[in-house]
Amino acid sequence: VVAGGVALVPAETGLFAFDAGSGEPLWRHGGERDRPYGVAVADGVAYVTMRDEPTTLALALDDGSEVWRAAADADFASAPLVAPSEDRVYAGDTTGRVVARDATDGEPLWTFDAFTGVYALAARRDALFVGTTGGETYELLAARDRVVPLWRRKLPGTVRALTADARSVFAATFDAGWFRLRPGARAGRTEWHAAGAPTVTESLVHAGSTLVGAGPDGVAAHRPRGGGRLWSIDNGAGAPASAPA
Repeated sequence: VVAGGVALVPAETGLFAFDAGSGEPLWRHGGERDRPYGVAVADGVAYVTMRDEPTTLALALDDGSEVWRAAADADFASAPLVAPSEDRVYAGDTTGRVVARDATDGEPLWTFDAFTGVYALAARRDALFVGTTGGETYELLAARDRVVPLWRRKLPGTVRALTADARSVFAATFDAGWFRLRPGARAGRTEWHAAGAPTVTESLVHAGSTLVGAGPDGVAAHRPRGGGRLWSIDNGAGAPASAPA
């Protein structure tokens, strides 16, 4: 993740921050027994989910000082997600619990139970999309003071990554391809299914006319409309070391 001139790199030995222009090390948080799972940045703050003692942290982007910390009841299986309004942070755990916290002090705002482990989160305005190990994809109306489930769709295979645009949500599964799910009156129904799309173990990125995902077989790009493949790169040596950007 690069933000505010700082590059953040989660690793097995901690979260490392570098000057994005020069590569100079700036700070480090955690270690071999305090490892980050993922990171998101907003308004000069890095939000981090930690593995070994499950915790959500808020760290000042410029020096790594701790703003707040909140203990979790179970391990994390995904990075945190900052709401588009930047006033709250979402984190999902391996039991299926999604917690929304105040971005300024970490106080819990609400919880939602998806029943199986949460692997993927995506947001659009006040909509929060949740993907689970059981193949469920949810759309929630996620306001600051309440959460309301809107629809649920069961997909084949674990939902490993989600991304949303102004009209739809895209889901990538483990071994069952990629899906574009409909909004509106037919919300959650399949608009297209790219059955031959590669397994995604990192994330999906939607940029204009391209949808890109990375996994153990390499990196592939598909059309957001219709799902046709644009290009692919065979990794040949195992999973990519990072998500596409």
